[in-house]
Amino acid sequence: MAKNSWQHATRYGNITRLIHQDGQCIKVKENDQYRWLEIDGIMQSLMKLNDPSMPVLPPHQAMLEVLPDASSSGIALELGLGGGAMQRYFTRNLPHWELTSVELNPLIIELYREHFQLDDDSTNRQLLGRAELTVESIDNSSIGALIVDICTDEGIPEVLATPQFWLEINRILEPDAALAVNLIPKHEKEWLQVTDLMRQTLALDLGWIEIPRHLNILVVSTHDS
Repeated sequence: MAKNSWQHATRYGNITRLIHQDGQCIKVKENDQYRWLEIDGIMQSLMKLNDPSMPVLPPHQAMLEVLPDASSSGIALELGLGGGAMQRYFTRNLPHWELTSVELNPLIIELYREHFQLDDDSTNRQLLGRAELTVESIDNSSIGALIVDICTDEGIPEVLATPQFWLEINRILEPDAALAVNLIPKHEKEWLQVTDLMRQTLALDLGWIEIPRHLNILVVSTHDS
């Protein structure tokens, strides 16, 4: 029961920001324990107020299994900012890494900076832009950790089903890079289309993590210990 306590605790919260944008209802909500980002009633990111650097939602927690350890250093890229769970985690737990989070919607960046960013976040940055265009601008073999988190409950974005996208991803990754791709497939055909492309294109050994009681499935890099 303890591991579902956040679900019970976030049944109610005060609305601190309410924006209607392009047919979507975007809310920042808060109570005495948590602050969270909601889009059309679906929670996108969750922050525990007394421990803001540790991810709370199960898909974000699962990503920690493949991220680098605290003693390492490097450059990390996140496609999809959301409420900035990875930004906060890197700031406090991976201080020798530089994380850039790419976000298509300027409003999401604004809400992150106003409601979810840590005061001591000085090494990481948020970049407005399209995921695929940003990837194309990055140097070869320069990314040591990559998080792809641009799926929604409507399914997998078309860009993730294109060979060119994964060819560019393979080009920018270091040989032993950490990789976590959050997928929410609508059906098996969609899942196979994307994961087959990844296996055919990426020079990494891949596995997956199913998230209990969630539609999310993470495709992750696997390394022999």
